[in-house]
Amino acid sequence: MRYGYIDLSKGERLRQARKYLGLSQEMLAEALGINQTVVSKMEGDKSAITAEHLEALYKRYRISSDYLLHGITEIEVPKEQVYYAPKEVMSNEQLSYELERLREDVKKLLKKDRPGK
Repeated sequence: MRYGYIDLSKGERLRQARKYLGLSQEMLAEALGINQTVVSKMEGDKSAITAEHLEALYKRYRISSDYLLHGITEIEVPKEQVYYAPKEVMSNEQLSYELERLREDVKKLLKKDRPGK
């Protein structure tokens, strides 16, 4: 298992997870014991996702706080797509290029795992 990074805001990650689970904002609000307006504000990054919300999201749907807060998720990466940093120090330009390649690979893997979502 490798870790990937999803470059979205907290609210966008919450929206993405909710849609992936097939939930409406109303359904998620009911599960969290809040109203739909609060879910809408959290998804729009206008209201914070509280520790209580994070705990409920994990317990009920297994949505990790690492994912919601930091965009870190476990993903399967085929061995041929694993990139190893060379032993020498990379320039900022080289590092940016490698990071962009990794982001594109993660996006492709996520799309491949969830067609039509």
